[in-house]
Amino acid sequence: MVTEELHIIRFVAVLHHAGETLDIEASSLPVVVISSSNQVPSAWASIMWFNMLSTSEPMNLSLFVDPPPLSWQQLAPLLSWQFLSMGQRPLDRDQLSMLRDKIMDDPEGVVHWNKFSKDDSVWIWIDGILDLIKKHLSDLWQHGYIMGFVSKQRTSSLLQNKPTGTFLIRFSESIRDGAITFSWVDHSTGEKHIHAVEPYTKKELSVLSLPDAINHYTLSTQRRSSNPLVYLYPDIPKDSAFGRYYTVPGPSSTNKNIKGYVQRSLAVVSIDPTPPPSPPRDVPPMDIETMDLNTDFFRTLEEILSDLLELPEWSNLQPFSQESLNYPVSPLQNQMDH
Repeated sequence: MVTEELHIIRFVAVLHHAGETLDIEASSLPVVVISSSNQVPSAWASIMWFNMLSTSEPMNLSLFVDPPPLSWQQLAPLLSWQFLSMGQRPLDRDQLSMLRDKIMDDPEGVVHWNKFSKDDSVWIWIDGILDLIKKHLSDLWQHGYIMGFVSKQRTSSLLQNKPTGTFLIRFSESIRDGAITFSWVDHSTGEKHIHAVEPYTKKELSVLSLPDAINHYTLSTQRRSSNPLVYLYPDIPKDSAFGRYYTVPGPSSTNKNIKGYVQRSLAVVSIDPTPPPSPPRDVPPMDIETMDLNTDFFRTLEEILSDLLELPEWSNLQPFSQESLNYPVSPLQNQMDH
């Protein structure tokens, strides 16, 4: 692959001074030449891999003909440094543990180059998250409000004994280009439910920041609509954590009306994520043949059409009666009778 081709840039000069001739040469570290910005993540992966394996002269420019694997002890600080460099906060032990479980599948405890960098690789996913932090989440990441790398199973374990409305923020494991979601716990029905909102992508966060999405998030159920997010894990009030980052006024704020327009507010809504309970088994089935579908329906229809017949353009029409509709029973009942 082009992104696995390593090159050296050599700088050569000849210096003439006081009758002396000096040949001066300097060489760059290995570089990867690319033709598209889409190749940057793969090229950077090659540079990182090379730097971890080539620590002495001469530089092995053919490293990727048969690239050696890295141990987790080598790879973990390398990944942590990427987040420190991009977001001013390294990865902690729990975050590295989650990544190790996602990356490591070799019984010898090593990470192979193809597993790390090719196709839908873990590095492309991590690089997408780094770009997400750089563009939209740098302050939240730096101040520790984003837990980030935490699996769904661990999310459930962390939230299950917390008060209703406790939530944490984590990176999506399913979206390759980097996305972020939040999960919260709900005990309001007497049972524990862990909900996760559909992840926010870079495109969506370019329109609505994550703090504003959290502040305006609304969960609509049959009984009410409300914001279910109360405490950022472990027990930080939502507004204490994100209040300084709000840019769109909340529902309680008063905005100046613009003349000629109806005032609006920004809403981020989910519709009842809890499946409704199954119907009781002892309820007898409904007998369609006992339903009187005719009386009320035709009485209302007759009243409406009677009003229409009084209009001039309808004056030549004949009066209407229930029998003229030729529907003595409902269509569904008629089909059942046959």
